Amino acid sequence: MKDLYKVGLDRQRQLQHARYLHRELPIRMAHAVTSLQSLPPALTKSAGVGEVIRRHAHSVAKLGNCGCPSNFVEHNAFTELLEHITNYHEDDLCCITEEVHRFARTPQGHSAMSVMDKALRKFLLMRIGTRLQVKHQIKSQKDSNASYSGVFQMHFLERGEQWGIAVSNSQNSANMVKQRRRRAK
Repeated sequence: MKDLYKVGLDRQRQLQHARYLHRELPIRMAHAVTSLQSLPPALTKSAGVGEVIRRHAHSVAKLGNCGCPSNFVEHNAFTELLEHITNYHEDDLCCITEEVHRFARTPQGHSAMSVMDKALRKFLLMRIGTRLQVKHQIKSQKDSNASYSGVFQMHFLERGEQWGIAVSNSQNSANMVKQRRRRAK
């Protein structure tokens, strides 16, 4: 992960990362399904959580039907698929959250909080890491901007000795740069 920003700097690295994602995403999505299936049965059978599980299974099948990118034409097609999958899963959290809130208000839900917490924590952490890598791949291939590498914004600090890396569209990125500049003075 620490060298992920380098993917956006070079087309060959983008292709290598696409191959990595092609291999890794179905596994991560299957793990996400397993996490959701470890929720209490009443919750896994709910409409929202059930829909998210079905979406993940559908996306795993789509990835399985897509060949591993071996050239830049296939890389473009794979990136389009990643963009479609990202959009397809955009409201997953809303679907899950509504059901969890509804279930948590029941006596059964109240007693299952630790089980829900463990399963949802695993699902959400996996989702965050996966979405970061997928969105980085999409942005690396689609957007070319000298001050960005995919979703990472490159800041050259005043001393010129270090590169600061901050995820774009993050509230913390501006604060990180300010803190580093203060330390550099």
